[in-house]
Amino acid sequence: MHRNELGFEDHFTIRAYEIDHRKQATLPALLKLLHEAAMQNVIRLQLSVWDLEPHHLAWVLMRQHTQVHRYPELGERVRILTRPTGFEKAFAYRDYHIWDEAD
Repeated sequence: MHRNELGFEDHFTIRAYEIDHRKQATLPALLKLLHEAAMQNVIRLQLSVWDLEPHHLAWVLMRQHTQVHRYPELGERVRILTRPTGFEKAFAYRDYHIWDEAD
């Protein structure tokens, strides 16, 4: 696991319950991995919903744009990097990147 100042990076292995009949990760499974990385990031930054609750604040995922070049396969190890990338009024933006072992 590698952590930079604001971002979070870790490796994940594609498991059997995350694949389809072609042994490829499904889009919902990939999105869950992205959300897990984001949750680990906000926990580390102390900006999770639990950290914000005493201040009567919360955050909600409103929209997500996803572009997939290739779906990883069963047993494949991927590296996910996520980090906040900007703010606009009440909105925060977050980028995600997924790489295979060959980058």
